[in-house]
Parts: sequence; structure tokens; C-alpha cells
Amino acid sequence: MSGSTGTGIYRVLDDERINGRADFFAGLDTGIDEAWSPGIATMIQSDSEVEDYRWLGTSPMMKEWLGEAQGQQLPNYAAYLRNVQYEATLQIQKKDIDRDKTGQIRARIAGLGQKAGRHWDKLGTDLLSNSETAGGANDGDLKDISGRAFDNQAFFDTDHSYTGSNYTSNQSNDLSSGVWDVATATAPTPDEMAKCILEAVGTIHSFRDDQGDPINAGVRNFTIVAGTVPIQSAALQAVGLENLSSGASNPLLALGNKNITFNIVLEPRLSAKTTKLYVLGTGGDINPFIYQEEDAVSVEEEDPSIASKHIIAMAKASRAAGYGLWQKAVLGTFS
Repeated sequence: MSGSTGTGIYRVLDDERINGRADFFAGLDTGIDEAWSPGIATMIQSDSEVEDYRWLGTSPMMKEWLGEAQGQQLPNYAAYLRNVQYEATLQIQKKDIDRDKTGQIRARIAGLGQKAGRHWDKLGTDLLSNSETAGGANDGDLKDISGRAFDNQAFFDTDHSYTGSNYTSNQSNDLSSGVWDVATATAPTPDEMAKCILEAVGTIHSFRDDQGDPINAGVRNFTIVAGTVPIQSAALQAVGLENLSSGASNPLLALGNKNITFNIVLEPRLSAKTTKLYVLGTGGDINPFIYQEEDAVSVEEEDPSIASKHIIAMAKASRAAGYGLWQKAVLGTFS
């Protein structure tokens, strides 16, 4: 198999005998199908280097009309997300192209596409990994949501609040006591896990907006992310058991009767989080994460020169990942 055009220029993407471009996009589609994190994100199409996100406080609840109607000004929460250029470059030896009889070059190009399709998972996992600290440089009143929540706190924090709003009580989406105090922090039992998931879901449903009204009444779908097999195993059993070891009915079954669903994810990139459980709800306009895409994944190739022994195939994109609504997420730490 040869990707040479006969002029000394080698190709693998558009050469009619190799057709690596088709392999790349087939791999890309596979990677996109395999990715779990887009399910907990709101996808935003971008057309500039930086996008501003301005959270206006939620609308007021209806009340009895007494006298003149009282208009209510909403607090303004402002944030921004800057696009980043990403690339993955595959260097392919020309001799390998000439000698390849078993389709190994095509497989490597397909793999390049597959990994590009899973890139959002890498960015989303980075958000979870850094979610207990507030990072990034703010730009005046605009908060950099690539490293912090829109209220300028860490995404998972014990004292989220709406500054200057009608409802200013602190709210915590960082849980670590009560039912989270288990026998073995790195390997909770299914019974213990069921109670923890129940509290996490209840906490998300209890969050209030800046008017003091429940903000997540319609959230029915939850993604539970674990970084280790023992945590994942306990979560899978917790949502699947009919009865706890005591013989009592599994409390999570009642949630299933309310059309609440769970998707359990094992994310090996979080393997250092041996005592952590991430519970993320989706629904409504904004989800826990914001995925912003300026340029979708594309692929190009180049033969540096006739004197070069290799060509390159490059996948590239311009995008960003940031924190959306902390009210849609809970971090539980076993102790």
C-alpha cells in the first residue's frame, strides 16, 4: 500500500487507496458515542474567542396582587469562558505507509479520530478533578468559569450564596458528614451507598434559587461518577437492589417510581479520588457543565518536504469547558 502521489508527496487521508479521512471520521463518531460527559453539559456554539455568560436571577413567584404591582429587579451574575485551541498530531513514517499490508496506518488514523471524539470527557474530568478549589483569573466583574462557579466559589462548596438577592442563605453542595460516615471510606457497602445517593438527590432537589423558590423540581436524570471500581460497584448495586441487606426495601426504588433515572459512570482519570462520589443532575436550560465549541473537530495532513521521512496527520478543534450551575451537582466524600 502506498500513499504517494507519484510526485514524492505522500498522503494518507485523501489518497483513494487508503482513504484515511473516512477512517478518521468513523473513529470520531465512535468516540462521540462512547463519551459520557456531554450528557451532563449544555453545549454552546461559539463564534468568538471569549463568550460571556450572564446569569440573571430567576423570575419571582406569583403572589397576591395588593395595590400597585411591584416590579422586581433581578441580580446579575456574569461569567466568561475563553476558547482554547487543541491538537493531536500523528507522525507517520513514509516507509511505514509503503510497507503497511494489514491496515495499521488506517487503524491509527481511526484511533486518532476516536480519541478526538472522547476529548470532552477529558475536559469534563478535569473540571471534576479541580472542582473543590476556585481557580482562574477573573476579568473585572466577569468570573472565569473554567476554574470556578459563577458565584466566584469553588464549584463544590459549603457556602454558595446569591449576593444581593432576595434569598441569601448559604447552600452547600459539598457533603461529607452524616450518612457519608461509612465503615470503609474507600469501599462503602451498597446499603451505605443507597443512603448517600438518596441524600445527594434530595439535596439537589432542595436547592433554592435567588427568590427562595425550589430550582430543581424538574430534575429527573442523574449521572453518578466514580473514580474507582469499589465506589462504582457499590453505586451499581445500590441502584439495582430490591432490598437492602437488612431486608428493608431499597429507598432508591421509590425514586424510580417517580421516573428518576441513574447513569453510573466509572472514570479512571479520577482514580485518585478514592473516597469521592459525584452526583450530577440534568434538565432545564443550563446543566452542571458548559461545553463551548468554536471550531468542531477537523483533520488535516501535511508532507513537510520531499526530504522528510514522515508526514503528519493533525486533529484539531477550538473549544472550552466550564462550570455551569452548581445547583445541579453534589459532591459526596466518604469518611
